[in-house]
Amino acid sequence: MFCLNQLNTGLNLDRAAFGPPKMFGSWILAVFSLIIAGDAFKVSYELDDRFIEYRKDAKWLVMFYAPWCHHCHKSEPIWEQVAQTFNQHNSGLGVRVGKIDATKQTRSAAEFHVKGFPTIKFIQGDNVVTYDGERTREDIEEFAYKASGPAVRKLTELSELRAAEGKNEVFFVIVTGENSSGELRQEYGNIAQTLMTTTYFYETDSKLASGNVPLKGWTTVAVFKDNKYFTFDETTSKSLKDWIEEEKMPSFPKISGGNFYQLIALKKPIVIAVVEQMPFRHTMDAAVEKIYDHVEEIATGQREKYHDKLSFGFVDGNEIVNHVFSEWIEVPAVVVYDPVQETYYISAETPQTITTESLQKFLDGILAGEVHGAGGKGWFRKAYKFFYSIAAYFYKMFSTQPILSSILLGLPLGILTIILVMMYTNDCTDNKEEDEGDDDSDHEKEE
Repeated sequence: MFCLNQLNTGLNLDRAAFGPPKMFGSWILAVFSLIIAGDAFKVSYELDDRFIEYRKDAKWLVMFYAPWCHHCHKSEPIWEQVAQTFNQHNSGLGVRVGKIDATKQTRSAAEFHVKGFPTIKFIQGDNVVTYDGERTREDIEEFAYKASGPAVRKLTELSELRAAEGKNEVFFVIVTGENSSGELRQEYGNIAQTLMTTTYFYETDSKLASGNVPLKGWTTVAVFKDNKYFTFDETTSKSLKDWIEEEKMPSFPKISGGNFYQLIALKKPIVIAVVEQMPFRHTMDAAVEKIYDHVEEIATGQREKYHDKLSFGFVDGNEIVNHVFSEWIEVPAVVVYDPVQETYYISAETPQTITTESLQKFLDGILAGEVHGAGGKGWFRKAYKFFYSIAAYFYKMFSTQPILSSILLGLPLGILTIILVMMYTNDCTDNKEEDEGDDDSDHEKEE
């Protein structure tokens, strides 16, 4: 209001000269309001190469961007919302939010190993963690909370345990008693230090956990997921680190470009529900939701049968599976990807025919080797994927930016065409001159 009142006073317009005063004044105020509001909402710090020296003064959440990057422009409003949370509001974390133009501040880009745009990093002194999750306000802020530490958070009240259960889809907790294993506790802490940005790690005592977390001996490590606790069994051949890596994601997560590679690292076939959520509503139509529900039911309800053999998840749209399979996958669908053999399987079930039993039969057939998949690791397959990726790239480029793509491709092709025409014309001219020279020589000989 202060800026707009100043603007009104400073203009001092001759209303008679400009027609209807309300209409003209409204237009002027609207234009200037947009400019003022645009600047007002940019609350993130614009950093330069000096940041390399003073990065140790605070915790920083930094986005490295390029002015020409479409994804950077798309992420900017979200980034400013994150900046409002930490720069303007009292979040209690002491995190500052900034951004760096990597095309100008090249020393910073090199120092923090920036290879793509936008790149988001949590930086506290020499501790640098790269964010690879979804570019939503909630996910980025959650990343900042986790990265701020501590790696292991203590639960001293039952209300704190209940709050953790209500807030997090997945978290780990170590329960210690009087004769707890120091080695297991230290190993748990080391793992938490490595994975603290992916999930929460807690610690509590057996008195608080009794009756709330299933206990195994003096020291228990448990994971909370699907609203249940599952405990680590030291008697199995699986190490604590491998067990945590396997359990750190929900049983039926939304698959993105970042966490898809975490699923691949488990080296288990991944069962994927290919669905499409309605924009801004995160809902599905009945046919799509039926596919989603059946896969989720098996993922969460058949843990004992499939947990050690399969991973589960869903994708919003078919872009990821199209890229991985190098094939167009219709929505909705159920597909399975084997990252070890690089093969994939597409269920023939439709929303009208699919049932939980028929889907289980399909999965059992894959595990038994009775269902044959496509893909593989051969040279022909690699060549096919290479040419498919090129075709997909141009398709996406022309579908999103048809005019710009036409100019980028048409301009060099046009220049090449002109060069070829000029070369051909010159060759024809040279040949004609040679023919005329030959005719003159023959005429002189006859004389």
